[in-house]
Amino acid sequence: MSDTRVQSLGVELAGAVREFLLVPGDVKQMQLKIASAMQPHLGKIRKLREEVIPGVLRHGSSSAGGALDVNIDTQSLSVVNTFQNSWHMEFQMSRPLQTARRLLLGSAPPQVDYEKSVGIAGGIVEQTRVVMKALNTVMDKYNINLQVPPWVTQAEGQPNYAEELLGCMVANTGDMTKSIHCPMKFGSAGIEVLSSVKD
Repeated sequence: MSDTRVQSLGVELAGAVREFLLVPGDVKQMQLKIASAMQPHLGKIRKLREEVIPGVLRHGSSSAGGALDVNIDTQSLSVVNTFQNSWHMEFQMSRPLQTARRLLLGSAPPQVDYEKSVGIAGGIVEQTRVVMKALNTVMDKYNINLQVPPWVTQAEGQPNYAEELLGCMVANTGDMTKSIHCPMKFGSAGIEVLSSVKD
């Protein structure tokens, strides 16, 4: 997920979703938009998939033909699974709170950087989701019934997945949470693109 090439695939996916939302339609139109956005990059995507995704986690065989034999299973992407025809984006802004400053004598209590902590927690959640989804795939291939709740491995039930992905495309200079969380979000989306490639 830390590979910038994988993260750039997540950015490409977010860009396709953003373009789709300019002229919204149904989920099929969204899938077509994503597929057409990824189509010119399929050769590069396939090569990166061979390098990054272990064989046991890939769709189809890795020995099948060239880049022309490759397609993307858009139904396996979280951004498609969580798509709802009714989007509600809400932005809030509140006046910064001004607190009185006071001088503390003696040792000051340790400062906790909550923004950084939230960013790290968000990154860990993204990494865990990708690892659990991969583990579930491996277990399924060996007919091992792993009792993992669907909400752990799928973004279903998380209507903000696409909004979070798109929110990461906005310039977030100085936002510590997003500067930590967004590369992981793009990395997770990129891994999903790589995992959705079928020979």
